This record gives sequence, structure tokens and C-alpha cells, in this order.
Amino acid sequence: MTADPHQGLPAVPPRRTVVWAVLRGFLNATVLVVLYYVLPLGEPLGTGTVVRVLIGLAVFVAITAWQIRTITGSPYPGMKAVEAFGLLFPFYMLLFASTYFVMERASAASFTEPLTRTDALYFTTTVFSTVGSGTSRPDPSPRGYC
Repeated sequence: MTADPHQGLPAVPPRRTVVWAVLRGFLNATVLVVLYYVLPLGEPLGTGTVVRVLIGLAVFVAITAWQIRTITGSPYPGMKAVEAFGLLFPFYMLLFASTYFVMERASAASFTEPLTRTDALYFTTTVFSTVGSGTSRPDPSPRGYC
């Protein structure tokens, strides 16, 4: 029988550990937003653009796998999960925002008006926060039959 390596730890993480986790989350989100605004996304759509989007998706999958491994081995998995969410959620949203930005640059007819990076980020946030709104209606028939 193996001993639990986290056996002597308190149930609640020390305040310093929580503060550092929150700061890392803010730092991760800040770095991702800065990269979103700095990376050259305004190039015409081509093979290079598609490759960059696929690389972004692969990086997202790799970071997710790494975070899952970190969470499962952590003495405070709940705190690590919140920290991972603070990294993965902004990354996911910015990946979609950059995709919308590139789509608009590739074809001006994709959207009703030109998108800046901020517009693309706003559009992404709006789409993700309203998905499913108003789509589930109660069934009008008493037994669910048409």
C-alpha cells in the first residue's frame, strides 16, 4: 500500500498559494490578450493562415492535456482547475476571435461590416454568451406528440 503524498497538507490551501494562482490566471489572460492584438492576423487567407489556425487548435489541445495532468497530480485540484480555466477559457475565446477576424479579412461579405480585432472579440463573446438563448421551447402538445 502506497502512502498519499498529500496526506499532511491542510484541506484549504494557504492564502499565498491562492493569491499566486489568481495572479497566474490574470497574467496568463493578459499575455494571451496582448498576443491577440500583436500577432499578424491581417494577412490574406491562404495555406499559411489555415496552418496557423490548426496550430492554434493543436496548442489548445496540448495545453488542455497538460492542465488535466497538472490538476490530477495537484494537492489542491479544485484550485488548479480554476487556474486552468483561467488559461483555457481566454485562449479558446481569443482563438475564435482571431478566426472571425481572419474570416472577415478573407471575405468582406462574411460580416455586415468590417471587423477590428476588438469587434471580433466582442462578436465572439456575444456569440458564446447567447448560444441557445430562445431555442428551447416547451412542447405545446400535452403528451409530446405532434
